[in-house]
Amino acid sequence: MLIQLPVTTEVLEQIGDLKPRGKAENNQIIIEFDTRQRDYHKLFGLARRVKIGWSNERTFDVQELSGFAWPILYRITTADGYYQNEQGQRVNFTPAIAGLSTYRKVSNLVLRLGVYLYVIVGLGTRQVSELMKVLFQVTISKSSIERWVQEVADSLPSEDELIKLMQQRLPISAGHFDESFPLGTAACVLVVKAEHGRIVTAKEVAQRDEAHVKPFPARLQGLGLQFATFYIDHCQA
Repeated sequence: MLIQLPVTTEVLEQIGDLKPRGKAENNQIIIEFDTRQRDYHKLFGLARRVKIGWSNERTFDVQELSGFAWPILYRITTADGYYQNEQGQRVNFTPAIAGLSTYRKVSNLVLRLGVYLYVIVGLGTRQVSELMKVLFQVTISKSSIERWVQEVADSLPSEDELIKLMQQRLPISAGHFDESFPLGTAACVLVVKAEHGRIVTAKEVAQRDEAHVKPFPARLQGLGLQFATFYIDHCQA
């Protein structure tokens, strides 16, 4: 049974040229499209006489967040494309599909939600998995969520690069230096917060003494943060 969906998704907004179709099947909403339907002659600037060939055809499903009683799946048919350029050389390409990850088999929105619930909300992987299943009809394993978080973390700039970016976007002229002592450990955590309310950086040190603490603000100065005003325990230094 073919159906017309009353909503759109981030993926559908980006692949309208592939003419996706929706249908109900086995208590699921299936959205089908074929990446070979894209106008690659126009995309690559090829003459219409150039023949585009396809090999290794394959079909797979990708999960999407669903606000319905049924899960939403994208059923994607794709293949490896090739053509000959003006020099007679074979050029290979793989069709890109915006808004989803073909090897994770989920949309980017599913990935972002999983990482958000784990990192920002602070839920465990089991809780994230269960919540996404109950609320959004998406079945994701705990190990997948752990892997996503690590992959996103690996793609982020280093701590020093993030501090430099913060300084570039909104210069830091005043900072508040504080210490915290998390339960369950004897270590001291040094925290610097900018006047804009942003936590600039934090570092755990083994002891609360000059030898361990002094390198911390010195490192920030080395990154270009020249504080005009610096507060320690709410007292100007």
